[in-house]
Amino acid sequence: MGASKFEKIKVVEIERVKLIDVDSGEEIILSQRPRSYCWFCNRTIKGKEFQLRVDFNDLDINESPTLDAELREEISPGRFKHSKEEQFHHTYEQYDELKGEWRYYFHFEDITWQLFIKKTVNMTKQLQARIIS
Repeated sequence: MGASKFEKIKVVEIERVKLIDVDSGEEIILSQRPRSYCWFCNRTIKGKEFQLRVDFNDLDINESPTLDAELREEISPGRFKHSKEEQFHHTYEQYDELKGEWRYYFHFEDITWQLFIKKTVNMTKQLQARIIS
């Protein structure tokens, strides 16, 4: 067995995630599934149904989460399935130099949507971990 040492590790728990529509100011509250790093919501935009997912397990080079979107098809009133033909993944945060802000730009056909992500951190825990090398 190799050498071991103890390191302090900070764990941040995310309590709430919102998408904020830049144009309207609307705040969209997302929900988290058990044991998931992702937060979800369903949105109808110009008659098209999307599932939006903020993925904190897939961070970009600035350590911002990825915004994923999948088009859903209505198979009966109120029931949807994910469209295999139209999937959108990995929308990364981009810097708007004119406004001096980071935001997500969502584009599909005639839909253009600019979003911010706002997260509420519940608490930070400090743990001690034994690192074995």
